[in-house]
This record gives sequence, structure tokens and C-alpha cells, in this order.
Amino acid sequence: MQLNLPVDVADVLQSLLNAAGHDACARPVPETLDALLPLTVVDPIGGGRRDVVLDRFAVRFYTWASTNADAIAESSAVMATLLLHEGEVMDGTTLYHVAPTAMPYEAPDPVHPDIPRACFTASVYLRANTTEITTP
Repeated sequence: MQLNLPVDVADVLQSLLNAAGHDACARPVPETLDALLPLTVVDPIGGGRRDVVLDRFAVRFYTWASTNADAIAESSAVMATLLLHEGEVMDGTTLYHVAPTAMPYEAPDPVHPDIPRACFTASVYLRANTTEITTP
């Protein structure tokens, strides 16, 4: 029997962003954040199965940088990178579609108030992983 498993969206997207020259990771935010600027954290916040093989993930992208303007600029560049890679296969799954739901905006970080942060959100559509399973 085949089972369609959701992919690790944070892992797929951080790999894509790192390969494109952006520094990205999944949560948690690194303790050495100030030494890694600019840095984008990929934060999945929900989603659902669209059909038998396609999953829709709601994802928040936080970007820290040395200035507010740099944080907005890097956040915008991250969003553009995702949009440019629609339709490509990455880590064995297809990035079908990226639909921004909130454009990059200043989003001060209460944990790191001295480091400017920007944020945007997007719906990200990825092909589920098909896995063969055996039943007893």
C-alpha cells in the first residue's frame, strides 16, 4: 500500500534558500544570531492537504539584519527567490506554488530587540512524499 507523507517544509525551504545564497535555518533561532546577519528562519505555522499528493503549508519567514532597511530588503529577496523556484524539484519534492499572504514588513523581535527583524508569510504548495508500507 502507498502512503503520502508530508515533507519537512522547513528543511526543504531552508535548503533552497541556502543554495541560493541566503543564510537560512529552521527554528530555534540560533543563540549567536547577531554574528549570523542577515539570517532568515523558516517557521511553518500550519497547513493542510490540498488533494491526494499536494500539501499546502502556511509558513512565516523571519529575517534579521543589521538595519530595518536591510531586513526588509533581505526578506524581499528571500520571497523573490521562492517565487523564482516554483515548479522545481528540491530534495525529492516539487515546489508547486508559492502564494505570499503578507508582504515583508518590520516585525520587532521581543527576544532580540536590538536586532532589526522583518517578516512575511506565504502559502507553500509541495508534493507529498509517496512511501510504500506493508501491512501485517
